[in-house]
Amino acid sequence: MLTSDVENFPGYEKPVPGPALMGDLRTQAEVQGAQVLERDVSKVDTSSWPFVVTVADHGGEVRHVSAKAVIVCTGAQALWLDAPGEDVVKGKG
Repeated sequence: MLTSDVENFPGYEKPVPGPALMGDLRTQAEVQGAQVLERDVSKVDTSSWPFVVTVADHGGEVRHVSAKAVIVCTGAQALWLDAPGEDVVKGKG
């Protein structure tokens, strides 16, 4: 989300802001029928197919969701140095 411009993604003639690219990819997946759930996952049972994913709803209720495919997006967290001027250059590459 902090990436200002992605310059090497296929299909984009010019640099695209990171958040815009993420939005485009999500929209494309949804148009093709993907259901996107943003939930905290506590377990994925891959011993059978479709997979069984244990998630917590926004209200905290735990439930099991059946999924033919699972994309794991763990994210990342930058380690900031708190150096002088760091705030000015965050997200600039």
